[in-house]
Amino acid sequence: MTGQLERIIELQGLKNIPGQQGSKKIIAFTSGKGGAGKTFVSLNLAYLLYKKEKRVLFVDLDLNYANAHILLNIIAKRNLSDYFAGKSLLKNTRIEVENNFHLIPGSSGSGIPENISKSKIDSLFIELKKLSVEYDFIFIDTGQITSSAQLAVLSNSGFITIITTPEPTSVMDAYAVIKMLKQNKMKIRKQVIVNKCSSKEEALTTFNNLNTATTHFLKENLNMLGYINFDSAVRQSVTSQNLLCKEFSSSIVYNQIGKLAGTLSEIVQLANINHSLKTNTAK
Repeated sequence: MTGQLERIIELQGLKNIPGQQGSKKIIAFTSGKGGAGKTFVSLNLAYLLYKKEKRVLFVDLDLNYANAHILLNIIAKRNLSDYFAGKSLLKNTRIEVENNFHLIPGSSGSGIPENISKSKIDSLFIELKKLSVEYDFIFIDTGQITSSAQLAVLSNSGFITIITTPEPTSVMDAYAVIKMLKQNKMKIRKQVIVNKCSSKEEALTTFNNLNTATTHFLKENLNMLGYINFDSAVRQSVTSQNLLCKEFSSSIVYNQIGKLAGTLSEIVQLANINHSLKTNTAK
C-alpha cells in the first residue's frame, strides 16, 4: 500500500508543496471527560511515527491540566500560557523530545480561562499551519470537549480521533462528543480507537455499540482506527515517565500502537493526495 501511495505522489508531482496541506496534517485527539488514556495513546503514536522517520509536532492543548510533559519527564521553561499571554512566539515554546519529534507543552494550573476566545484559537492554528511545513504530522491533545475553546480546536483540525474504552461511561462520553460535533455541523473525518480492551472481540463490540448509536440517532458513521489491549506495562511506563513504545517494545501494546501508526500514516497520506489533486484541479 505504501509503495503505491509513493508512486501516486511522484506521478502527480505533489511531494513538496509547502503550506498547502497544513490542515490535513493536524490530528486532534479527544475523549470527552478524560480517563480513556488519550495522552498516553497519542504520545506513543507520535513517538512510533517519529521512529518511522516522520517529523512530528505534539501540541498539548489542555488549557489547565496538561500532562504530556510529565509523561515525557520534561521540565518546560515555556508553554502555551506564555503564547496566549503574548510573552512568547509559538515556535519558541517548542521543546525537542528527540530529533524531529517536538513538543509544545500545555499549561498546568495556569488559570487560562476555559472560554478562551475563538479568535485566539484561530490565531494559534494559523501559526500551527505555518509550522506544518516542517512536519509530517501535528498531533493535538485536547482538553475537555465541553469547552467552547476545544470545539474551536476540533473545527480547525483535519481529523478527529476519539479515544474510548469498553466502560459504558466512556462510550457515553464518546457519544456525547460526536453529538456535540454533529450539533456544531463539523463535517470532519472521525475515527475511533478503543483503549484498555481485554480482547479484540471486546474492542469490536465496544465500537459496534458506539457506531450503532451514532448511526441510528445522529446519522453519523464512524471509522474504527484500531484498538489497544490493557497491559500492566502501560502503568509501568506512566509511573516511570518513560514512553511505553520506547522502553517496553516486548509489550503487546507496542505492536498494536505500531499498527495504528501505520494505518494513520496511510490515511493522512491519502487525504493529502486527494486534497492536492482537488487543489490542482481547481486551478
